[in-house]
Amino acid sequence: MRVVLGEGERAALGAAAAAEPRVRVWRRYRAILLLAEQGPEAVARALGCSRASVYGWAAAWRARGLEGLRQRPPAGGRRRLAGGGEPALEALLAADPQARGHLATGWTVPLLRAELAAAGHGGRRAHGAAHPAPAGLALETAQVRPGAAGSGLRRKKDALSARAAAVLAAGGEVWAGDETTLREFPPLRAAWARRGQQAEVVISGRNARRVLHGLLNVATGERVRLLRERGRGPDCAAAVAELGRLRPGVPKLLAWDTAPPHHARAAREAAAGAGVEIAWLPFRSPELNPCEDLWRHLKAAVAANRAYPSVDELAARAVAWLDALSPADALRLAALSSSKCDWLPT
Repeated sequence: MRVVLGEGERAALGAAAAAEPRVRVWRRYRAILLLAEQGPEAVARALGCSRASVYGWAAAWRARGLEGLRQRPPAGGRRRLAGGGEPALEALLAADPQARGHLATGWTVPLLRAELAAAGHGGRRAHGAAHPAPAGLALETAQVRPGAAGSGLRRKKDALSARAAAVLAAGGEVWAGDETTLREFPPLRAAWARRGQQAEVVISGRNARRVLHGLLNVATGERVRLLRERGRGPDCAAAVAELGRLRPGVPKLLAWDTAPPHHARAAREAAAGAGVEIAWLPFRSPELNPCEDLWRHLKAAVAANRAYPSVDELAARAVAWLDALSPADALRLAALSSSKCDWLPT
């Protein structure tokens, strides 16, 4: 399926693409230009989109020309909040979500929707259809897609999986362990803000830290955590010893990454003394550690875009968030309920 373009059409498409700041619309113009020289599969690969999108843009071009490729305004009428909810929304945006009992650093659409609904202000479009987000907020997101695993990584995963299955069959437990650093300087993430206004994060200039050591039972969602000032060998040894004190007669397998503090003599001796067998995760494979997903959700909820009066308050809120999770929520947030962790027996 090729597109035949005249010189005038090429010039018009090129000018439209050069003037278009939105990538999703620019891609449409570029697709038509490429279809004059390549097939739809090659165009889809070049632009990182599906063949169905390329076919759809080609059909829109044939039907309406440039007008068919332009971004159309969203369907529906003006967004409204029922019951005079605009002042309520303004008041919420000016308030601190933590002051209203939420374990969040800033307002999100689900939190705002819940607060507005509780106050009797449901979001509606002019024609009556429910609207999923409060008016005046916008968010840009990005997607990261991991590449395919190499054969060496697969062999190590298979060996760890087999060992985990053997421990479970013998009546033991399989745990995943990791630690995360909490700093006074907050991690900066995409955040909701009023349209046309940039969200601001006020910082103190200090950057003290605490290290939260966490261990997660991959079958039950049970958690063991320990808060320390450091993440060195003795600190990791203390975390393993804490795990060993839980049901000391039950064999435990700990899936741990190859960070240098985990290989420290103190950590290895503590594991041996506590009856905890360490199974090393493949080198530089954080995507295989369920705790990494848990830390990501923790920092998004507690630490992102918010500087606390002290690092101890930040650490206390992080521990409270972790302790408040139900076992089912812990498994879900750690991706242990998804196909991502199908390789790990539970």
